[in-house]
Amino acid sequence: MSTLAILGISLVVFGQPAAPQSAAAAATVLTINDAARLAADQNRTLLEAQEAVAAAQAALRQAKSQEGYTLSASAGVTRLGPVAVVTLPLGNGQSETFQLTPPIEWNAQLTLLQPITRGGAFYWQEVLAQQGIDVATYQRDATRLLVTSSARQLFLQVIQAQQLEQVAAENVSRAATHLQDARARVDAGTAPGYDAIRAEADVENANNGLVAAHAAVDQTLAVLKTLLTIDQMKPLRLDSPKTQGQFLIDVADAIRASGMHRPEVQAVDTAFHLAETRVRLADTAKKPDINAVATYARQAASSFGGTAEAWTIGLQYTQLIFDHGLTRHTVEQAQANARSAEQSAKATREQIAQQVYQAWISLREAAEQIVDAEKGAAAAEEAMRIADLSYREGVSTPVQVTDARTALISAHANLVNARFGYELARVALEAATGVTIADLASGAWARPVKLPGPTMAATKPASAAVAKAPAK
Repeated sequence: MSTLAILGISLVVFGQPAAPQSAAAAATVLTINDAARLAADQNRTLLEAQEAVAAAQAALRQAKSQEGYTLSASAGVTRLGPVAVVTLPLGNGQSETFQLTPPIEWNAQLTLLQPITRGGAFYWQEVLAQQGIDVATYQRDATRLLVTSSARQLFLQVIQAQQLEQVAAENVSRAATHLQDARARVDAGTAPGYDAIRAEADVENANNGLVAAHAAVDQTLAVLKTLLTIDQMKPLRLDSPKTQGQFLIDVADAIRASGMHRPEVQAVDTAFHLAETRVRLADTAKKPDINAVATYARQAASSFGGTAEAWTIGLQYTQLIFDHGLTRHTVEQAQANARSAEQSAKATREQIAQQVYQAWISLREAAEQIVDAEKGAAAAEEAMRIADLSYREGVSTPVQVTDARTALISAHANLVNARFGYELARVALEAATGVTIADLASGAWARPVKLPGPTMAATKPASAAVAKAPAK
């Protein structure tokens, strides 16, 4: 029974060669980087964030198009009645009737308008739109970081569950070996029948643990397939990533790295500058608007003759004199929003610093747990060896063997959990800082890195551009 259980579980445990060749060939091999890539490609939230970037880019093109000229056409036709006429005498004693209004009147007009200035509104609208692109891009990158980090963590959890399954299979194997020893001693008359009965119960308990471990693998793998939008019935084999070893990380460096590389920090900082730009844009309502206007019109000629076309060229000047405080209140609202955005940026930095600190503590704790777990596993191995040998020699009891095996399996499970606890903590710290743990340890994080998407809003705050703002 124990042999069948071990063979059955080896079909699904990663790294075991017991699967049939045809099934193994059909299985898709997935690395941890593949999982992160698939999650980024298929995640709905990330696709939505990408569309937000596209919408922001369209908003910039829209803002730029406002500076160009517009050409509009209008036309109308009207039927009049009754028709007004007048009769005038002629010098030869005759008279002639003139139609004062035509029965059908029509007109058509083309208007060309070229904005010259909006009090700086055009400039600030472009800055605002460009900053909107930056914010959307950083938010998209933040979403990608969250999605890929979640995929990596879930991938590691599947591998962890598979290795715990191997530990459960090891427990079945050891229990089966002890059952053989117990039966041999009972048959030899050196042990009571109770020893074999208890050993059989231990095998059954170990098999139950193996079934539970197998179910845990299936459940975790199903969650991973759902995240990656992989068919649940598709065979999948995970390629366990190579361990990178342990790194010595300075928490202060980690927090500084997060300020440079976390997209969320860049997003809230740019959102603050965007709010400042809205203040300047609202203030442009106080300044004059100047447009160049040209028109060309054609209309139905009257009965008295005259031209049927006309054109005009001129300038339009508009200056707001009084709006019942609308502009002032709009500026006040924009200023309040800017102050709120500033506080939001500070709060986000503080939250991220807390995330980094907690991830760093978890990484340090996990490293210490690995050392303790390795010592515990070594001690449990030796205790198990002594218990098995003592029982075969008739010195120890079945209870001592069971206790030693339980302690050994627990120690092996603790070692698996400790090692994967470190890997999960590493992924969490990388997500919290926005850089790899190797770059954190080597100091490479300190090199300036231009994230995808930032433009002038990320490198030059709107407040720095005020003095150079053009008149338009």
